[in-house]
Amino acid sequence: MRLLLVLILVLFSVEAYSQVKVEAPNVVTAREPSKAIDRLVFEFNSTHWLNTPTMPDTVSTKWYNRGINAYITWDLKLGESKRFTFSPGIGLSNHNIYMDSWLGVDTDSTSNTFGQTALYNIPDSINYSKYKLGTTHLELPLELRWRSKPNKFHHSWKVGVGLRVGYLLQGMTKYKGVEEDALGLAINVKRKELNLRNVASWRFGPSLRLGYGNFNLVAYYSINTLFNKNQGPGVNAFSIGFSFNSL
Repeated sequence: MRLLLVLILVLFSVEAYSQVKVEAPNVVTAREPSKAIDRLVFEFNSTHWLNTPTMPDTVSTKWYNRGINAYITWDLKLGESKRFTFSPGIGLSNHNIYMDSWLGVDTDSTSNTFGQTALYNIPDSINYSKYKLGTTHLELPLELRWRSKPNKFHHSWKVGVGLRVGYLLQGMTKYKGVEEDALGLAINVKRKELNLRNVASWRFGPSLRLGYGNFNLVAYYSINTLFNKNQGPGVNAFSIGFSFNSL
Protein backbone atom coordinates (compact mmCIF):
# COMPACT_ATOMS: atom_id res chain seq x y z
CA MET A 1 0.00 0.00 0.00
CA ARG A 2 2.88 2.40 0.65
CA LEU A 3 4.14 1.76 -2.87
CA LEU A 4 0.69 2.60 -4.20
CA LEU A 5 0.58 5.88 -2.27
CA VAL A 6 3.99 6.86 -3.64
CA LEU A 7 2.81 6.10 -7.18
CA ILE A 8 -0.34 8.17 -6.70
CA LEU A 9 1.77 11.17 -5.63
CA VAL A 10 4.04 10.73 -8.65
CA LEU A 11 1.10 10.44 -11.03
CA PHE A 12 -0.54 13.53 -9.60
CA SER A 13 2.71 15.43 -10.11
CA VAL A 14 2.99 14.26 -13.73
CA GLU A 15 -0.63 15.13 -14.41
CA ALA A 16 -0.32 18.58 -12.82
CA TYR A 17 2.83 19.34 -14.82
CA SER A 18 1.25 18.22 -18.08
CA GLN A 19 -1.66 20.62 -17.55
CA VAL A 20 0.61 23.68 -17.43
CA LYS A 21 0.20 25.14 -20.94
CA VAL A 22 0.36 28.58 -22.48
CA GLU A 23 -2.43 29.11 -24.99
CA ALA A 24 -3.68 32.12 -26.89
CA PRO A 25 -6.78 33.69 -25.29
CA ASN A 26 -10.21 32.69 -26.60
CA VAL A 27 -8.72 29.89 -28.71
CA VAL A 28 -10.39 26.50 -28.35
CA THR A 29 -8.41 23.50 -29.50
CA ALA A 30 -9.85 20.01 -30.02
CA ARG A 31 -7.89 17.16 -28.50
CA GLU A 32 -7.07 14.39 -30.91
CA PRO A 33 -7.09 10.72 -29.88
CA SER A 34 -3.42 10.57 -30.85
CA LYS A 35 -2.65 12.75 -27.82
CA ALA A 36 -2.31 11.26 -24.35
CA ILE A 37 -5.75 11.26 -22.76
CA ASP A 38 -7.12 9.28 -19.82
CA ARG A 39 -3.57 9.64 -18.56
CA LEU A 40 -4.36 9.17 -14.89
CA VAL A 41 -6.67 6.27 -13.98
CA PHE A 42 -7.81 5.32 -10.46
CA GLU A 43 -9.80 2.14 -9.88
CA PHE A 44 -11.61 1.14 -6.71
CA ASN A 45 -12.31 -2.57 -6.72
CA SER A 46 -13.88 -5.44 -4.84
CA THR A 47 -12.01 -8.72 -5.29
CA HIS A 48 -13.39 -12.24 -4.83
CA TRP A 49 -12.37 -15.83 -5.44
CA LEU A 50 -14.08 -18.32 -7.68
CA ASN A 51 -14.89 -21.52 -5.84
CA THR A 52 -12.86 -24.46 -7.03
CA PRO A 53 -12.62 -28.12 -5.97
CA THR A 54 -9.42 -27.31 -4.07
CA MET A 55 -11.13 -24.65 -1.94
CA PRO A 56 -12.46 -26.08 1.35
CA ASP A 57 -16.24 -25.72 1.65
CA THR A 58 -15.83 -24.22 5.11
CA VAL A 59 -13.72 -21.32 3.84
CA SER A 60 -15.54 -18.10 2.99
CA THR A 61 -14.45 -14.59 2.12
CA LYS A 62 -16.15 -11.35 3.13
CA TRP A 63 -18.32 -9.25 0.86
CA TYR A 64 -16.40 -6.04 1.63
CA ASN A 65 -13.07 -7.05 0.07
CA ARG A 66 -11.56 -3.88 -1.33
CA GLY A 67 -8.54 -2.49 -3.13
CA ILE A 68 -7.29 0.34 -5.30
CA ASN A 69 -5.37 0.50 -8.59
CA ALA A 70 -3.55 3.49 -10.07
CA TYR A 71 -2.24 3.68 -13.63
CA ILE A 72 -0.75 6.15 -16.04
CA THR A 73 -1.75 5.40 -19.65
CA TRP A 74 -1.30 6.74 -23.17
CA ASP A 75 -3.75 6.75 -26.06
CA LEU A 76 -2.34 5.90 -29.48
CA LYS A 77 -4.53 6.53 -32.52
CA LEU A 78 -5.18 3.51 -34.74
CA GLY A 79 -4.93 4.56 -38.37
CA GLU A 80 -7.29 7.34 -39.43
CA SER A 81 -10.03 6.37 -37.00
CA LYS A 82 -10.76 8.80 -34.20
CA ARG A 83 -13.03 6.41 -32.34
CA PHE A 84 -10.56 3.59 -31.80
CA THR A 85 -7.30 3.89 -29.86
CA PHE A 86 -4.77 1.54 -28.33
CA SER A 87 -3.79 2.35 -24.76
CA PRO A 88 -0.72 0.86 -23.02
CA GLY A 89 0.02 1.82 -19.42
CA ILE A 90 1.88 1.11 -16.22
CA GLY A 91 0.92 1.28 -12.56
CA LEU A 92 0.26 -0.55 -9.32
CA SER A 93 -2.69 -2.69 -8.28
CA ASN A 94 -3.65 -3.57 -4.71
CA HIS A 95 -6.21 -6.24 -3.82
CA ASN A 96 -7.31 -7.42 -0.36
CA ILE A 97 -9.26 -10.52 0.63
CA TYR A 98 -10.85 -10.60 4.10
CA MET A 99 -11.70 -14.08 5.30
CA ASP A 100 -12.50 -16.35 8.23
CA SER A 101 -9.48 -18.58 7.62
CA TRP A 102 -5.74 -18.10 7.76
CA LEU A 103 -2.90 -19.27 5.61
CA GLY A 104 -0.55 -21.95 6.81
CA VAL A 105 2.28 -24.02 5.32
CA ASP A 106 2.47 -27.80 5.90
CA THR A 107 5.66 -28.40 7.89
CA ASP A 108 5.25 -32.19 8.18
CA SER A 109 8.14 -33.61 6.14
CA THR A 110 6.40 -36.99 5.94
CA SER A 111 3.26 -35.53 4.39
CA ASN A 112 2.43 -35.57 0.70
CA THR A 113 1.59 -31.87 1.00
CA PHE A 114 4.85 -30.85 2.70
CA GLY A 115 5.70 -27.22 1.95
CA GLN A 116 2.31 -26.47 0.41
CA THR A 117 0.09 -23.59 1.47
CA ALA A 118 -3.38 -24.32 2.79
CA LEU A 119 -6.31 -22.42 4.29
CA TYR A 120 -7.25 -23.32 7.86
CA ASN A 121 -10.43 -22.20 9.57
CA ILE A 122 -9.92 -19.84 12.49
CA PRO A 123 -11.44 -21.62 15.51
CA ASP A 124 -14.59 -20.10 17.00
CA SER A 125 -12.79 -19.95 20.34
CA ILE A 126 -10.40 -17.28 18.98
CA ASN A 127 -11.64 -13.71 19.24
CA TYR A 128 -10.40 -11.71 16.25
CA SER A 129 -11.60 -8.70 14.30
CA LYS A 130 -9.65 -8.99 11.05
CA TYR A 131 -7.65 -11.38 8.92
CA LYS A 132 -6.78 -10.43 5.38
CA LEU A 133 -4.56 -11.45 2.50
CA GLY A 134 -3.24 -8.55 0.43
CA THR A 135 -1.28 -8.50 -2.82
CA THR A 136 0.41 -5.62 -4.63
CA HIS A 137 1.44 -5.97 -8.28
CA LEU A 138 3.39 -3.86 -10.71
CA GLU A 139 0.95 -3.98 -13.59
CA LEU A 140 0.95 -3.33 -17.34
CA PRO A 141 -2.60 -2.71 -18.62
CA LEU A 142 -3.21 -2.86 -22.38
CA GLU A 143 -6.55 -1.69 -23.78
CA LEU A 144 -8.29 -1.31 -27.11
CA ARG A 145 -10.68 1.65 -26.60
CA TRP A 146 -13.72 2.89 -28.47
CA ARG A 147 -15.38 6.26 -27.88
CA SER A 148 -18.73 7.38 -29.26
CA LYS A 149 -17.69 11.07 -29.43
CA PRO A 150 -13.90 11.24 -29.58
CA ASN A 151 -13.82 15.07 -29.54
CA LYS A 152 -16.30 15.45 -26.66
CA PHE A 153 -14.72 13.39 -23.92
CA HIS A 154 -17.01 14.56 -21.12
CA HIS A 155 -20.08 13.49 -23.11
CA SER A 156 -18.83 10.30 -24.69
CA TRP A 157 -19.51 6.65 -24.06
CA LYS A 158 -16.39 4.51 -23.81
CA VAL A 159 -15.68 0.78 -24.05
CA GLY A 160 -12.27 -0.69 -23.30
CA VAL A 161 -11.30 -4.34 -23.81
CA GLY A 162 -7.84 -5.36 -22.75
CA LEU A 163 -5.27 -7.53 -21.05
CA ARG A 164 -3.37 -6.95 -17.84
CA VAL A 165 -0.05 -8.47 -16.83
CA GLY A 166 1.13 -8.07 -13.25
CA TYR A 167 4.33 -8.89 -11.37
CA LEU A 168 4.01 -9.54 -7.64
CA LEU A 169 5.79 -6.94 -5.52
CA GLN A 170 4.39 -8.02 -2.18
CA GLY A 171 2.11 -10.66 -0.70
CA MET A 172 1.16 -10.26 2.94
CA THR A 173 -1.36 -11.17 5.62
CA LYS A 174 -2.62 -9.06 8.51
CA TYR A 175 -4.20 -10.38 11.68
CA LYS A 176 -5.86 -8.36 14.41
CA GLY A 177 -7.18 -10.25 17.39
CA VAL A 178 -6.30 -12.31 20.45
CA GLU A 179 -3.27 -14.58 20.85
CA GLU A 180 -1.70 -16.39 23.77
CA ASP A 181 1.67 -15.17 25.01
CA ALA A 182 4.47 -17.36 26.41
CA LEU A 183 2.67 -17.52 29.76
CA GLY A 184 -0.59 -18.64 28.20
CA LEU A 185 -2.27 -15.29 28.74
CA ALA A 186 -4.62 -13.88 26.11
CA ILE A 187 -3.34 -10.61 24.65
CA ASN A 188 -4.53 -8.38 21.83
CA VAL A 189 -2.08 -8.30 18.92
CA LYS A 190 -1.66 -6.87 15.44
CA ARG A 191 0.47 -9.22 13.37
CA LYS A 192 1.73 -8.79 9.81
CA GLU A 193 3.39 -11.52 7.76
CA LEU A 194 5.35 -10.57 4.65
CA ASN A 195 6.98 -12.56 1.86
CA LEU A 196 4.32 -15.24 1.69
CA ARG A 197 5.35 -18.57 0.26
CA ASN A 198 3.87 -20.14 -2.87
CA VAL A 199 2.08 -17.00 -4.11
CA ALA A 200 2.42 -16.82 -7.91
CA SER A 201 4.95 -14.22 -9.08
CA TRP A 202 2.86 -13.32 -12.14
CA ARG A 203 -0.79 -12.81 -12.89
CA PHE A 204 -2.53 -12.06 -16.17
CA GLY A 205 -6.03 -11.92 -17.56
CA PRO A 206 -8.65 -9.99 -19.53
CA SER A 207 -10.22 -6.71 -18.46
CA LEU A 208 -13.34 -4.80 -19.46
CA ARG A 209 -14.21 -1.13 -19.01
CA LEU A 210 -17.54 0.55 -19.77
CA GLY A 211 -18.50 4.08 -18.89
CA TYR A 212 -19.47 7.63 -19.73
CA GLY A 213 -17.18 10.63 -19.46
CA ASN A 214 -14.76 10.34 -16.56
CA PHE A 215 -16.48 7.43 -14.80
CA ASN A 216 -16.45 3.75 -15.76
CA LEU A 217 -17.38 0.33 -14.52
CA VAL A 218 -14.42 -2.04 -14.69
CA ALA A 219 -13.90 -5.80 -14.35
CA TYR A 220 -10.87 -8.09 -14.35
CA TYR A 221 -10.36 -11.87 -14.21
CA SER A 222 -7.06 -13.59 -13.42
CA ILE A 223 -6.54 -16.57 -15.70
CA ASN A 224 -3.78 -18.06 -13.58
CA THR A 225 -4.31 -19.07 -9.96
CA LEU A 226 -3.30 -16.98 -6.97
CA PHE A 227 -0.89 -19.67 -5.73
CA ASN A 228 1.66 -21.65 -7.72
CA LYS A 229 0.28 -24.80 -9.29
CA ASN A 230 0.05 -27.69 -6.80
CA GLN A 231 1.52 -25.45 -4.09
CA GLY A 232 -1.70 -23.96 -2.71
CA PRO A 233 -5.46 -23.66 -3.19
CA GLY A 234 -6.28 -23.39 -6.89
CA VAL A 235 -8.32 -20.21 -6.64
CA ASN A 236 -8.76 -17.63 -9.39
CA ALA A 237 -9.39 -14.03 -8.46
CA PHE A 238 -11.80 -11.65 -10.18
CA SER A 239 -12.53 -8.03 -9.36
CA ILE A 240 -15.27 -5.55 -10.18
CA GLY A 241 -15.45 -1.88 -9.39
CA PHE A 242 -15.43 1.60 -10.86
CA SER A 243 -12.75 3.91 -12.15
CA PHE A 244 -12.16 7.63 -12.49
CA ASN A 245 -10.13 8.88 -15.45
CA SER A 246 -8.51 12.25 -15.95
CA LEU A 247 -9.10 13.69 -19.41
